[in-house]
Amino acid sequence: GCHPKLRVLGDPAAEDFLDGLVEISRYWSKWGEGRQLGGSIGTACVGFTFDEDGTPRLEVFNPIWCNPSFLRPRGNMRLGALEVRWQVPLSVRLRPDEPYRTKWAWRRRLIDQQSDTLFHLVWTDDEINYVSKIDGELVFPSGGREPDWSDPRLVEETTEHGFGFCPAVWVPNLPSGDGDIYGEGDIDGSHDKIREIDELNSSSTSATKQNCAATVIFEGDAAVPDGLKKGGAWAVTKGSVKYLESTGSGPKAASERAKEVEKAFLECVECVLDVSTEAGPPKTATEIVQKMGPMLRKLYRLREQYSEHGHKPLAELLLKAAKSRLQRGLPVRVPPKETIIKGEPNTYTPRDLSTSQVDNLFLRTEWPLPVKPTLADITAAVTAMTALNLQGLTTIDAAVRWLAQFFGWENPDEIIDELEGAAELAGGAFGEEEGDGGGEEEEPTEGAEAG
Repeated sequence: GCHPKLRVLGDPAAEDFLDGLVEISRYWSKWGEGRQLGGSIGTACVGFTFDEDGTPRLEVFNPIWCNPSFLRPRGNMRLGALEVRWQVPLSVRLRPDEPYRTKWAWRRRLIDQQSDTLFHLVWTDDEINYVSKIDGELVFPSGGREPDWSDPRLVEETTEHGFGFCPAVWVPNLPSGDGDIYGEGDIDGSHDKIREIDELNSSSTSATKQNCAATVIFEGDAAVPDGLKKGGAWAVTKGSVKYLESTGSGPKAASERAKEVEKAFLECVECVLDVSTEAGPPKTATEIVQKMGPMLRKLYRLREQYSEHGHKPLAELLLKAAKSRLQRGLPVRVPPKETIIKGEPNTYTPRDLSTSQVDNLFLRTEWPLPVKPTLADITAAVTAMTALNLQGLTTIDAAVRWLAQFFGWENPDEIIDELEGAAELAGGAFGEEEGDGGGEEEEPTEGAEAG
């Protein structure tokens, strides 16, 4: 896949438990949604909560509606609290003789280091000055002012998570500098080119449609017959008729200009779409990487940004939250670990976090290659490593670990163990054959005569 593998250095039990949390919470799917918002808006915000049965659930917040509060130092982007406030459209009718109309109300949620609070709806204007009930939900008046959120009547529900930290992370997509908490989107500064491309394509399409049919031209002194058109059964006795066909030069020029602007736009946002060749053999992964250089540079910046400020911090918080819940006797639901043994039934064992010190973890993200190697790349790599191994210039361990990136092996240690075991068996078998087939010759006894 395109997502990385999370590693917990020096703590296999924590890494194993994290694998279970990642699987059941749809970790990478939710981060895909967060990255999509980050690329378009400039910032991603992802958090998590636990259901009643202990299932971890990731949440993606729209940064437009978020008001973050950061712990010091601010540059670490560690959230102390996250306020999420957005407007909800409600269909209301103030009097029985009036039609329904749409009015807006505030919805607010506050997530801090100890609790998660959801507030009742509050009208955004002062037209309704009493507590309403719309579709079973209470809506409080605001008087057209900022609601007093400290009023306990406005609290709908409070969940005490007790983690000691805000269970969410804030990730600027591409840092804009000067300590700004909001990053830059993937195409910031290029929206004018998108509008120009749209206008040119629209003009080209409209002109083509309007000039698809030929224009009928009647020449002569007589009046133009009523209803004269292409395909009609007419016999013109006085004058002549001909058709004026569109050359399409205008729409063609607009389309060519749109392609030029699109090329400039893609260069500006560091995006490469076409890496194909008109003739010749297929390109290798190395050639594709060279062609996609600008886009890969941006990809590496994004990978590091989201790993350091998003994937790793949230995974660490998720482990700490799971540990906190388990210590308080609350459930944490994770799938069991599956162990596959060749020739035997699969075994499933519960994951255990009790021996892990989650307060001092070191995480690493291991990303897959940006471009999958072709068959030619894999063949060349295997041939090269085989030749080095035969000449004694590398070991099986090093060769397998290097080839793992080409074949997508997630656990090269298992392959190394199998190869080393096979080599030991082969060596033992050869030793036995040598022992059986050839021992030392018996020395002749005294008095024996030579034949």
